[in-house]
Amino acid sequence: MKNGNSKPFDKLVTLVLLAICIVLAVAVLIGMFTKEEEVQVQTTNASTAINVGTKVMAYEPFVRTTHVNGEVSSYDNDVAILPDTAGTVTSVFVRRGDIVDEGEVIAMIDASVPGARYKESPVVAKVAGEISAVNVGVGEKVSQSSVIATIVGDKTLYVNANIPEKYMGTIEKGMSATFTSVAYPGKSYTGIVRYISPVVSQTNRSVEVELELDGDTTGLKEGMYVSINLETEKIDEALTVPTSAVVSFIDSSVVYVVNNNIASRVEVTTGSNNDTDTVITSGLNVGDQVVVEGTVADGSAVNIVY
Repeated sequence: MKNGNSKPFDKLVTLVLLAICIVLAVAVLIGMFTKEEEVQVQTTNASTAINVGTKVMAYEPFVRTTHVNGEVSSYDNDVAILPDTAGTVTSVFVRRGDIVDEGEVIAMIDASVPGARYKESPVVAKVAGEISAVNVGVGEKVSQSSVIATIVGDKTLYVNANIPEKYMGTIEKGMSATFTSVAYPGKSYTGIVRYISPVVSQTNRSVEVELELDGDTTGLKEGMYVSINLETEKIDEALTVPTSAVVSFIDSSVVYVVNNNIASRVEVTTGSNNDTDTVITSGLNVGDQVVVEGTVADGSAVNIVY
């Protein structure tokens, strides 16, 4: 026979068990919702990460150039050919445009006088080159100071340019340069600064500079206009970034460095720059991964494309 007092106890046990079941069920539901929220957050973060391109910092050469226009010129190599004797021109063997060798006979002079007969005297080319002018004709009387013909020897070409005054402090003798001509697209020539005028032109505020050619000059002609890239600064080992990667933030220059797929703003000090790159003198170290493509902010999640 059961005790009557057991009924309240049984009800209490039942309520306790029911409460435990409810607590466990709530805990399971909370865990499921929490995991679902974490997945959603991860999915959201992945979908909002910004695709960026980066550059890993390493020491590399940096060159700054100044772009100016110039003209191909030549030193005066014209040679006047004079006869050894006075007399009458009996033969002329050349005409303008002919190419002659050194020692080649270009004319004959008869030095005979009335009552005497002499052997004709040859006029020879003192240098090899091109006949640019023939100054006498057959039958003309000439003296030993008469110019029989003019020969243009092998021309020594150079490039003449006027550098704006503001660049005067960045150029010096021995600097390298490259230049191109519209006549030969894609072909580059090289030269070295050999002369810098000590005078600044009062007309256009520029300094005359001459470049000695130190490589292949095939195709270059006197009078050609050329576009010159003058190497005004060279750093053998520098940390550089594309100039577009450096931005202003509250009066400071900054770049964005990626760590664990998060972009961080880093203040930097900049040095020289050229058409594409800027030298970073402080703020970055070798190995830093700098954002060079893509717009980010401090703390942005990023996806590195390259």
